Amino acid sequence: MAAELLGRVAYRFIGISVGLGMGGLLIYKNAAEVFPHETCKRITALKTEEEPSRYVEVPERCKTQFDEVAKKFGLENTDKISLFLNRGAYPISSGSPSFPNGAVMGLPKWFLFENDIDIEKAGITFQGRDIKWDSELGVMIKDCLLPTDDMIAFAIGHELSRIQRLDYLAINSVLAPTWLYLTFRVVNATPRLLKLNTLFDVILKLLLCRMSYLCYKLTNAHLYHKVCHDADDVSAKCEPRMLQGGVDLLSKRIQLNLIVRRLLGREGKEFYTKEGNEIESSLYPLLTERLKKLKALQGKSSGVTHKHRSSLNEFLSDLYYILRIELNNTAPRDSEDITKDDHLQMSRTEEAGVFCSFQQKYSQELKQETLIFSISQFYQQAVSEGEKTNRLSKAKLCLTSLTLSAVSRERFCRQGYSSQTC
Repeated sequence: MAAELLGRVAYRFIGISVGLGMGGLLIYKNAAEVFPHETCKRITALKTEEEPSRYVEVPERCKTQFDEVAKKFGLENTDKISLFLNRGAYPISSGSPSFPNGAVMGLPKWFLFENDIDIEKAGITFQGRDIKWDSELGVMIKDCLLPTDDMIAFAIGHELSRIQRLDYLAINSVLAPTWLYLTFRVVNATPRLLKLNTLFDVILKLLLCRMSYLCYKLTNAHLYHKVCHDADDVSAKCEPRMLQGGVDLLSKRIQLNLIVRRLLGREGKEFYTKEGNEIESSLYPLLTERLKKLKALQGKSSGVTHKHRSSLNEFLSDLYYILRIELNNTAPRDSEDITKDDHLQMSRTEEAGVFCSFQQKYSQELKQETLIFSISQFYQQAVSEGEKTNRLSKAKLCLTSLTLSAVSRERFCRQGYSSQTC
């Protein structure tokens, strides 16, 4: 009798706890979407040091890119989307233009930088130490922290696409509480399905709860990954320059992660993988996966076949290194943190970063499609003249074809690449 009474009390207590948990999850999942200004913006916004209650002003070029991208998306109620700068490294958004309180979009704080001087004056330190911006490592970090208009446009397009996914917002709002309720019902039904003693019944319930949580975690991550990849796809297809901006944005982030991982040493392996992905949560899609999908779109638009993509990226890594030697008349300086071989390995790992390095170091007006076309033509020539030639020899053959060893940096920048060069 006492055991039966205790069981009823326990069941009632668990039922009340589940009800409270469902209500809490419903509020947690929807508060930021229904009240984006009071939650997302207020918590994550970047504020001025002089007045902690005042938000940092969004740069004019970010506003310009927002207006241009919103126009391409066909958004008429842009006044219901509030732009702000967040304290993180990635763009975020919450709410929806269709909701009464609208939506907010937070751009990463490094979108404030417009040139090298802005970065040097930002007071950025690493583990309390100043960074030597004129060093090889400092130049690489500045290159990773300097956004272009195309990168800003892609980030805005990604977030605009995501906040318009009302289907995902609806599913995400009820998925967690519904999953919790169904788990409670299934676990509660075990005594009627299986006649087990109390100990084994408790163990079975715990196992079911654990399995349910793991299944929810995988399902939730899969849904978010799909929405994120779809947003990348929509933003990249909006305009060719935004596709290039997406490749540059992810490439720079991967390269910066690799630099930080290398500088942190053993501790860096706890935060970043050797490919440059963050090891903080399985909820977010891998940067390398996002970059791979964008590169596939870029390959289709530029005519580079998927068959030669991997070997072409390795070839470009070697070519990039040789170009630096020839154009600067000196090899990259070794440092205690990053050596020449490490730099080559990093370039191959993040793959498309080579394209970004070419573009920013040698020709700001360079079109990505033209670059890939030109380099791929020389690559095909190198392969046809000798399959057994090692990759560095192929790169040197391409370099000879371009006659870059006799061309100064200034002349090379003025000439740029063109399809006629092939």
